[in-house]
Amino acid sequence: FWFESNEGKWKRGGRVNPNKTDIDLEYWWQNLEEGNVHDDPGFTLNLENTEFEDPDNERTYILTQSAWNKVNNGTIKSSDSFAIAVKAKSGNSIICLAWNNASGTFKKGQQIGVSLKSIEVPLHKRYHVRGKIYLFEGTMEVLKDRIRKEMSI
Repeated sequence: FWFESNEGKWKRGGRVNPNKTDIDLEYWWQNLEEGNVHDDPGFTLNLENTEFEDPDNERTYILTQSAWNKVNNGTIKSSDSFAIAVKAKSGNSIICLAWNNASGTFKKGQQIGVSLKSIEVPLHKRYHVRGKIYLFEGTMEVLKDRIRKEMSI
């Protein structure tokens, strides 16, 4: 499905396309007024009351250019990561949110998220970004390789 909305100085839209083991995401914004600055967009997944709920951050990982890094307790925010993943309480399932224009990842409570870089967009031009939600069976390393290949990161 797709959506589009006019919000004052901006036109925004997106597309969500489910696949077997992931969901393709697209988001765009278009500047309708000279001199506009777009706030950094952020996208979240609420994991509350799911197999991926992780109150102690024992199964939460962020992906940087070099590797997956386990998250410490508490609210986290990382400015050098572009994907965040949580392993299921049981089994090999992993849920992951990744964006190709990420400025960082965060986890607050049972919400995981990715913040995007906000760039200057010329008047009446659109800026597109792509993301994915993965529901993956396997290892973190295989998921990392898949993200790098599919997202060109």
